[in-house]
Amino acid sequence: MKGQLEDVSYCNSARQGLLSWMMFLGPATIASAACTLRRGRQVWRHWVTH
Repeated sequence: MKGQLEDVSYCNSARQGLLSWMMFLGPATIASAACTLRRGRQVWRHWVTH
């Protein structure tokens, strides 16, 4: 019983860690993608205007 309980707590902590990782990683990925898009658009406009 004790081992089973430890198993469950470990599973819960792993799920919690994964959730927080996703919560942290999601916005960071979106922000970096938006930054890259913006930079690419600026470079493209610079090439087109010159």
